[in-house]
Amino acid sequence: TLDGDGGAILISGVIGANHAIATLEINNADTADDGTITLHGIGNTAAGAAATDIGNSSTALLDLAGTFFTGGDTTYESKAGEFIDITSTSTIKTGSSAGHDITFSTGEIDISDNKNLTINSGTGDITLVNIHGDGTNSTSTTTLDIDGATITVKEIGNSAVKDEIGSITIDGTTKVQLNGAIYTGGASNTVTITGATELATGTILIDTTDGNGAVTLDGTVDGARDLDIISGTGLAKITGNIGTSTALLSLDMNAVDTADDTGGVTLEGNIGVGTTSGTTPGVGVVNLGNTATTAAITLSGVSYNTSGAVTLDSAGGYSISGTTSDGTTIVTSGDAVTFGTSTSTADVTVGEKPFAIDTDTTGSSGGAITFYGDIIGATAGSGNTAADVTLDAYDATVTLEGIGANGASEVNEINDISVTGGTIVLDGIYNATGITGDAAGITFTGAVQLAGDVTVDSDVTGTTIDGNISFSSTVDDDGAGGTTSNLVVKSGAGTVEGT
Repeated sequence: TLDGDGGAILISGVIGANHAIATLEINNADTADDGTITLHGIGNTAAGAAATDIGNSSTALLDLAGTFFTGGDTTYESKAGEFIDITSTSTIKTGSSAGHDITFSTGEIDISDNKNLTINSGTGDITLVNIHGDGTNSTSTTTLDIDGATITVKEIGNSAVKDEIGSITIDGTTKVQLNGAIYTGGASNTVTITGATELATGTILIDTTDGNGAVTLDGTVDGARDLDIISGTGLAKITGNIGTSTALLSLDMNAVDTADDTGGVTLEGNIGVGTTSGTTPGVGVVNLGNTATTAAITLSGVSYNTSGAVTLDSAGGYSISGTTSDGTTIVTSGDAVTFGTSTSTADVTVGEKPFAIDTDTTGSSGGAITFYGDIIGATAGSGNTAADVTLDAYDATVTLEGIGANGASEVNEINDISVTGGTIVLDGIYNATGITGDAAGITFTGAVQLAGDVTVDSDVTGTTIDGNISFSSTVDDDGAGGTTSNLVVKSGAGTVEGT
């Protein structure tokens, strides 16, 4: 036990470097002891002390530089503010499997410019305070590498000087709990969080726009908070399911509409549970991409169940292909689903699996479904296409460009087409291509309105798999622009039905 009684404590050597000591306490017992503490290491290849408590809530400065390897639960503490200084590249650890916790308390960590910090508690937990850098070098390469069981993270970086911290890697084998914003900058300023991510406090923002670093949440994401990820030209990706335990309030990924935010978005897992409106949604409002986005937005999950509107916007297009034979289904609770804008008209590419959107599975009140680009298949001219497209807005409006056609060119990639809405606005080619033993039909359930010349085609030339075409209600021109739209219907040997 070292008690400076308010005076400074400096240990120039390494504690327990040759022979480990038992418990270690330095100015820990008395909060009146506010003297500075400067240490240059504990232990080497083995722990240099057992349970360790350094500093207290009045410690004026805790200066750490070196390797700090302890063999028991360990606490580092200073007074409030940026007074836990990491002045050289340092490692703070308690062993890879010992199960000892590392806790930082009261103060905030300040890392010297271009120095790195590694914290590893093995199977123990880590509790962090705010972490900042000096911010004196606009090309800071400061990196953080944090590994443990449950890792509690507060703010990292600085919104005003985003390049205080470079890259961040956090790996929580139990979970990673986020309680504040994360900012990185400079070269290679990626953020990778591995493990179950819990959104715990306030709006969680991850911002790598200063250096365009990729952001990857490699695991599930839960928590009744707003999650915003902006990565500039970098890719923003979540690999696990979202909101399956606790729904998010909102999810925004590269949704900031600025010229520099062109990075893509990838969701590899599901949102929520199941495909019933209003039942176990995983997120409220979802916004992916923006009008400046030039990279693709990719959805690889099976179901996306939300309680709010879903908006995707990218000039780089949209790639949708679920990981099972069920394909991909988007379900909302009467809320709109929109792909693109009037000035962002990229196509939606569907893998050879079903694609469905249903904005009201309960038959109460649907949300509008709008596509500003065509819906096409992933493999043009393939002989085993299974990309059924089902769009159901119940009593709301469905607005479509082409399906199974790229502009004016038909492509044999889409199987059955089924569209339901109070009003169905068509402007393009709707081409269904069956496969052997499965004639592809086209069904419009609702009043059809022609916003331009329209072709509805289930005639597969030279085959016996021509599908049926059905209109359940009226077909009218929209009367816009003083021009009249043309309608061509081709079913080959299939039937055409109108009611």
